[in-house]
Amino acid sequence: MKYIFQAREWTIDFYLQLEKELFIRDNNTIVFWLTMNKSVYNQLNQLNKKVYYLPEVFEKNSKIFDESSIRMVDDFIYKKYGYGIEFLFEIERFKPNKNSKAEFINGHINTLLEIIPENAKMISLTCDHFIFYISAYINELKGGTNYFIQPIGFPQNAQVIMHNPWDLNYFRNEPLNEDHLNQYIQSLDLDPKVSIHYMKPQKLISLKHSIFKRFKDLTLNKTSKNIFTYLEPQTKNIIPGRFRQKKKINYHFEYVLESALKSVSKKCNLFYFPLQFEPEMSILAYSPWYKSQLEVVRLISQSLKSGDILLLKENPKMIGKRDREFYDTISTFEHVRWAYPEINSRLIIRNSFKVISITGTATIEAACLGVDSLIFGHPPFRDLLIEKPIADQPLGEFVQILYRKHSPDEIVQHVSSNWDKFSRSVFFGNFIPTYMDNIISIKDSKLLAEQFAKEVLNI
Repeated sequence: MKYIFQAREWTIDFYLQLEKELFIRDNNTIVFWLTMNKSVYNQLNQLNKKVYYLPEVFEKNSKIFDESSIRMVDDFIYKKYGYGIEFLFEIERFKPNKNSKAEFINGHINTLLEIIPENAKMISLTCDHFIFYISAYINELKGGTNYFIQPIGFPQNAQVIMHNPWDLNYFRNEPLNEDHLNQYIQSLDLDPKVSIHYMKPQKLISLKHSIFKRFKDLTLNKTSKNIFTYLEPQTKNIIPGRFRQKKKINYHFEYVLESALKSVSKKCNLFYFPLQFEPEMSILAYSPWYKSQLEVVRLISQSLKSGDILLLKENPKMIGKRDREFYDTISTFEHVRWAYPEINSRLIIRNSFKVISITGTATIEAACLGVDSLIFGHPPFRDLLIEKPIADQPLGEFVQILYRKHSPDEIVQHVSSNWDKFSRSVFFGNFIPTYMDNIISIKDSKLLAEQFAKEVLNI
């Protein structure tokens, strides 16, 4: 069996442990390592792994203009999924300018067609950039199977396994029972920072070791910047951003406080829109049609009836990161109020007429509590929501969709009836990168590798 590992700095330990598990079961196993990071390449090269530093190979192959190869990959994706390379290219947030676009696409496709073997199993702990999803489709084209491990916060301590950014990999032969769903519903009494594993405060690397690492990247792992090094850490300042970042929102708000939530919700229809962290995959990839939270907020605000409120809440990880212009623009929209940042989001959900997000998990939380919710994009849990994504419905009917009401029993029953299928893609384990002894890695890599090999790869 042939395996392809898409390696980043924090995934190396997990992959090394997984490789051991694969070799124990079959010493004829072949593992190919692909990486976009020079430091990862250097480390794996020292371990004598069959590793490709992709930016280097991409650049070499970018001058080869083979229209037939591009068309073959494009036709395969179109026929199977209804979209093509252009669609995928537009999702990448670090894409090059128009003049370099052809070389960028050629470099990826020419290289990946060459180095990805037939009938391989590709494993990646992320699927948020062009390199990952274009390699996924090329691996499928060559008869392979993809296992992209994606954290989504539902159910507790779980990931989903995906074939590509939008399609779940139903690797389980049998669905999970509803105990996991019920435990998740019970966890909604807790603060999200407690119950969602990737929301919990993480131990951070010390300033001393962070500066040392940045200095090392500038010397030993130094790379020349080009259109293919878009995932290389670009050290612009020797002092890490988190030590320079503002800790407060640079804006004055008339906040809705926790004590006022119930009275506000009794006077009007309260539409809750918790802002998402950006830019990241949860919007860019899961919602290729609706990418701008500003535009979505504008669309909702102009569609509300007189007296109703659109309640926004800033994402904790975005405090101090947005430009003042973002808040200035929102202040021009009607019906908009802001929730105090420290209010438990789930308390707001319980007092809402409808919870809305582009792709955020607040919508599945609402559904599990019997509260109407609405998404714009295509997150992995979309089929569990009773309302179809806005991207799948006529925009001219948005106002009617916005005010469409379902009973709590209908909402919860829909989640329950679709749980079996969804649960076949669920894998439990914490893959959030953590700093341990000032090295970024995955905690319990050995146990996770054993579990992954047994449950997901069925070895």
